[in-house]
Amino acid sequence: MFAEILRKLRNSPASQSADTAERWIKSGNAFLGQGNIRKALACYRDAIAANPGNALAHLNAGFALQEMGQHGQARSSLEAALALDPQLTDVHYLLGKSLFAEADFEGAARSFQAALQLNPAFAFAHRDLARAQQSMGRNAEAAQSYEQALACDPAFVADIGIDLAQLLVDTEQWRAALGRLDQIDPVTPRWHMLRGAALHGLGENEKALQVLGEALASNPADLPCLHMRGNVLFGMQRYQAAIEDYERVLAAQPDVVEALSNCGAAWQKLGDRQKAIGLFEKALQLRPDYASASYNLGVCLLELGQCREAIACSDAALALNPRDANLHWNKAVGHLLLGELSLGWPEHEWRWDATALGARSSRPAVAQPPWTGSEPVAGKTILLTAEQGLGDTLQFVRYARLLAQQGAKVLLRVPDAVVPLLRDFAPGCHTVADGQSLPPFDLFCPLLSLPLAFRTGIDSVPAEVPYLRSEPELREAWRERLGERRGPRVGLVWSGNAAHKNDANRSIALRRLLSRLPAHCQLVSLQKELRAGDDAALAEFGVFHAGEQLQSFADTAALIDCMDLVISVDTSVAHLAGALAKPLWLLLPYLPDWRWMMGREDSPWYPTARLFRQSADRQWDGVISRVAQELEQLH
Repeated sequence: MFAEILRKLRNSPASQSADTAERWIKSGNAFLGQGNIRKALACYRDAIAANPGNALAHLNAGFALQEMGQHGQARSSLEAALALDPQLTDVHYLLGKSLFAEADFEGAARSFQAALQLNPAFAFAHRDLARAQQSMGRNAEAAQSYEQALACDPAFVADIGIDLAQLLVDTEQWRAALGRLDQIDPVTPRWHMLRGAALHGLGENEKALQVLGEALASNPADLPCLHMRGNVLFGMQRYQAAIEDYERVLAAQPDVVEALSNCGAAWQKLGDRQKAIGLFEKALQLRPDYASASYNLGVCLLELGQCREAIACSDAALALNPRDANLHWNKAVGHLLLGELSLGWPEHEWRWDATALGARSSRPAVAQPPWTGSEPVAGKTILLTAEQGLGDTLQFVRYARLLAQQGAKVLLRVPDAVVPLLRDFAPGCHTVADGQSLPPFDLFCPLLSLPLAFRTGIDSVPAEVPYLRSEPELREAWRERLGERRGPRVGLVWSGNAAHKNDANRSIALRRLLSRLPAHCQLVSLQKELRAGDDAALAEFGVFHAGEQLQSFADTAALIDCMDLVISVDTSVAHLAGALAKPLWLLLPYLPDWRWMMGREDSPWYPTARLFRQSADRQWDGVISRVAQELEQLH
């Protein structure tokens, strides 16, 4: 009886359809093994036609479509397989791959996680989950997923481990990246490229060049290593050599937008801004949302004094990258240079996250709420924190007095160098040096956020000077050191911090300056640190140099108050002179810092300042000649 029933089942139409479907699947698999994906897909579709309820046929068809790059159709076929059998691990995994290809990273992650619930040891599902998490910016989770993939199958260290090293490089975890690469045999060009990138990130550029050079010696056409070597050379300020590597990359692949943008940045450093703009624009034609090229283009336009065009460039890029802090910063600079302060201050708040600005102070890590200008401060204690250069501190500390006048108790947290100067700054203000413990406070505000909080416009800059004062005892001590007056006393500042990113533009060679100044003035050096050759020039021209006697800005302030005039490049001493209401002649490059704006000969921040600007030739000779002519009239 049982044998008869079995015979009938085998001969039934449903059984025959199932058998037919299985045969089509086997034929499809054979074609797949031969690399004939189209014939394999045709077989799988015949299997589906014979038996629509065969989940494996839908799965295999989805895989074939995926291999052909038809991810939308693949997704439909895989979803059909999933509806028939939700326990098929491979269906979840392949569906995740198609969703990833369609940039649905959230959906892809869910599918990979579903596959891992069915098979927690599925190494490639962990790896692809990491890639989806990485694409969503969830880098810490991605790193964990890569580690889990390696724990499932350490044999894939050369594949998955290199992906993890890439993530660590992308997130600037240079030491961790090197540690991971140490566990992988250096057999691939990608290994050399990533090691070079990590060493470059640590500032070990010579070692980076050696690693990349080894890879290029065996394969001179390795474009990623060429590109990375160009980046290393760029970081070493060897711009012409960097250009040569970038151009070799572009000769082989003209559409590498990163190489176009980086090459443009190198030409920009060499002063060929028109060539740089052409490269940035070509990169943006290929990838309109490439924020780095947009930022570089905006900087180039600013350097040419084309602030409106730079703002328009930032606006266009922000429409595609609305959260890019570097683009917001460029827009801030454009508005502030034009004197459009009310438009510039909100964009200026993106400075904390603007990576293109290099190392900067971190946003204050305090539990108290920030003060934004709308909350009453009477009876409350507010912490004001310095955040950038000493000049910024001296310029924006003026707002502390305004808060004290509103009834606030103000804590000023500032660098040690300005503590003596600000110790008795104003009633209601208490100065705390960096690193000292703080008394309790209610609110905080970074100094450079105060103009936004006070809604400062071009006509409402708090410019009552002097708002800083020197100590009478220190002034008298300097007068004794200076000796008998031999003409108008003119304080000089010709260079700032050599590490400043704009130092090459803002500083002047001392001998170049002194050789043009009239002899009837009594010249006094107001800066503490000298560069090579400065001491000889000071001696040759009979310039008084205080040097190590300037222990703090309180000493510098007292010496400035002994001057009739201060002539300075854009440094903290210039801000100090302006805050003391001392006559100040400020020497500015063609593109000045944003606070000096464009085209003005005066400053709303410092009423006693006159601005002497470079012309479009970007040379100091014309500036020095004008200063010398004006000095001739000083008696």
